[in-house]
Amino acid sequence: VGKGGELTHDEATIISGALDSTEK
Repeated sequence: VGKGGELTHDEATIISGALDSTEK
């Protein structure tokens, strides 16, 4: 994770995907 808790594009994609699958 970058400074200030910024997400890289890849991290954001992985996190979104993970959240997506838990919500279903």
